[in-house]
Amino acid sequence: MHFFAALTVVLPAIISVIASPTLQERDRVLTSIVAPADATVIQPGQPFSFQYSLNNWCEAGYTPISLYLTQDPPTLSDVDGSGKLDQSIFHFGDFLYNNFGLPQMSPFPPPSTFTMPTLDASLLGTTIYFAAVQTELQCPPDGHTEHGIDSNSIQYGSL
Repeated sequence: MHFFAALTVVLPAIISVIASPTLQERDRVLTSIVAPADATVIQPGQPFSFQYSLNNWCEAGYTPISLYLTQDPPTLSDVDGSGKLDQSIFHFGDFLYNNFGLPQMSPFPPPSTFTMPTLDASLLGTTIYFAAVQTELQCPPDGHTEHGIDSNSIQYGSL
C-alpha cells in the first residue's frame, strides 16, 4: 500500500522531467553587466569600464561571452544557435572566462576597459544597448549548450 502511495507522488515528477521540452536547451535572461551601468553616457572614442558578473550555471570549465552594441534592446530570440547576436551595430569581440582556476585559453577574458567606437552620426544622442551573450557548454545532464543575454542602455554621445 505504501508503495502505491509513493508511486503516485514520484511518478508524475519523473514523467514531467522526461517529457520536459526544456531539458535539452534552456536560455536565460541574465543580469550580469555591472559596468557600464544602465543609462551611462559614453562619447564616441571615449574609454569606458567593463565589468561582468559571470553566472556559470552549468559549472563549465570555460565560459565564452560575446559583447555587442545594438540599436534595440536585444532578446534571446536575437541570439542564433552558435551564440551570436543578430543585427548588432558593433561587435567588441568574443572572449573566454576560465573557471575553477583552470589554465587560460584563447580567446582571453575581456579587458576591463573598452573604447566606444565611432558609429553612424545619426545615432548621436540616442539610446543604444551594450549587450553580452554568454554561452554555457556541456550542460548537464546531456552536454547541451545554453545561452544567456544581458544588456544595459547607453546614451551614445550627445548632439
